[in-house]
Amino acid sequence: MQTKKESVRTELLRAARSTFVAGGFKGTSMRAIAAAAGVSLSNIYNYFDHKDQLFAAVLRSAMAAMERLFEAYGDDGGLSFDLVGSDGPPRQLIRDVTDLVVKHREGLELLLLRAHGSELEGYREALIERHTRASLDYVRRLKREHPEINDNISEFFVHNLSSWWINTTCELVMHELPRDEVERFVARFTAFGTAGWRRLLEIR
Repeated sequence: MQTKKESVRTELLRAARSTFVAGGFKGTSMRAIAAAAGVSLSNIYNYFDHKDQLFAAVLRSAMAAMERLFEAYGDDGGLSFDLVGSDGPPRQLIRDVTDLVVKHREGLELLLLRAHGSELEGYREALIERHTRASLDYVRRLKREHPEINDNISEFFVHNLSSWWINTTCELVMHELPRDEVERFVARFTAFGTAGWRRLLEIR
């Protein structure tokens, strides 16, 4: 009996993902998901209390991957490496960002672009704010370690840089680029961003 229940839940998640991808959160009904899964509408509620709960379950893997990326790089906006003493971001960062985009493309598109009307609607803005706070914290830490750098950078400016990074991630997930092209783009984009930060901080 337990195996049967787990198989129904798995099928509901599969059907929900494909239905959400087709219609976004707002354009998808529990009835449509039930039909795609081949179960009755009432049966869905034995597994998920409401559409938001099902949406979050579908996106759990993508959200966990995003969280791991932030944690792996010190939750400082991808600037955990030493801008003063290094030539650029580590290769592992480039590979990890590429993995995030390639492996979780559908989930990230739903989460960042198609969550309107859901409890996760504010996730994208929250991510930008988190990136902003982490980047500002990084600049303050770098200033303590290297007093000669310029830290006269406004919060509004950093917020816009963070928005640029997150919106670029949105562009990457919207376009189904092959992995090697995604990795080349991420490498060049991070190199461009690193050069910009070094110029802003007046690192010689």
